[in-house]
This record gives sequence, structure tokens and C-alpha cells, in this order.
Amino acid sequence: RLLRAAGLQCDCVPNIRDVTHGKLLINLFNAVNALSGGSIFELLLARDYREVVSLSISEALQVYKAAGVSVSPWSYRYLPWLFAAMRRMDLLVRLARWLMESVCRVELDHSWHSSMWEDLRARRPRTEIEHINGCIVHLGRKHGVPTPINSRIVALVKAAEQSQAGLPSWQGNQLLKLVTSMH
Repeated sequence: RLLRAAGLQCDCVPNIRDVTHGKLLINLFNAVNALSGGSIFELLLARDYREVVSLSISEALQVYKAAGVSVSPWSYRYLPWLFAAMRRMDLLVRLARWLMESVCRVELDHSWHSSMWEDLRARRPRTEIEHINGCIVHLGRKHGVPTPINSRIVALVKAAEQSQAGLPSWQGNQLLKLVTSMH
């Protein structure tokens, strides 16, 4: 009520944890964006980057299932299915863009980057990798679910943090090979 009284639009939800778990799935984009060196828009257009995101989200959903975690709103539930389909069908990229802009109300443009991308670009010593992909890794460990994809993504971002060299700029096929070579 206070936010609305201040003129801010907001929605009240019965279970904020379900919303934050869904938001974490969306934020799995961040590390892939940072490792790619490109924009979110470029990531969506490139099949290999979408494959990495899809694998990361699929792994997170396995962890969520084992941990009894539920996700809300409905758009977050269907995002992994959409990415799984997009691995093979570039035409669905347009549908993903529409979903992000219309359903999730996220405006995509050619210059959109994640905060993790910004952190690596600015050569900051730490990103939020532990709070995003690292959260999936730790929750997986707690519930006995292997997380090789997210573990490798965490390791790559931490290496980039330590190097202080800026954005790594891995090509999609290189990044896909790196994250899948460990499992």
C-alpha cells in the first residue's frame, strides 16, 4: 500500500519466494552474457549461447525439483521449455523476444547487458555469480543433484574475476564446449 500511495506500480504476491526462484532462472542469463562479451540480444540470436542457457536452466529445474522449490509466475515455468525448443529452432527466437517483452515485460534492445557483464567489463573483483549460478550449485549439492553446467559456469566467471582482464568474449561454440566438456 505504501508503494502504491507513493505512485509506484507494484503487484502483491502471496509467496515472494516462488517469484524470486523464478527470477533466479531468468538471471541464469547473466553469466552467459558476461562470458560472451556481447549483448543479451546477441545471446538470444546465437544458438550455442541459447544452448548453454538452456542447459543451465534445465539443471536448475532438476535442482528445484529435488529441493521442492516452486516457481511463479507462469512465464518463468515455461521459459526452460522455450529455451529447450530454441536450441534447435532459430525461428522461435522471435517468440522468445515477444515473451520477454510482452509477457515478462522486459524490453530487449541491442545494447542490453547483464550487471555481471558490467562488473567484468569494469574489472570489478567480484560479481554476483555465487548468488545466481552458485546458488544452484550449492542447492544441488545439498540435495544430491549434480550441477556440472552451473559449476563450470561459476568456475569460468570466477577465473574472469581473478584475471581482472575485462570481458572474456567466448564465442558460443567455445563456451558450449567448455561447459559441457566436464560432464
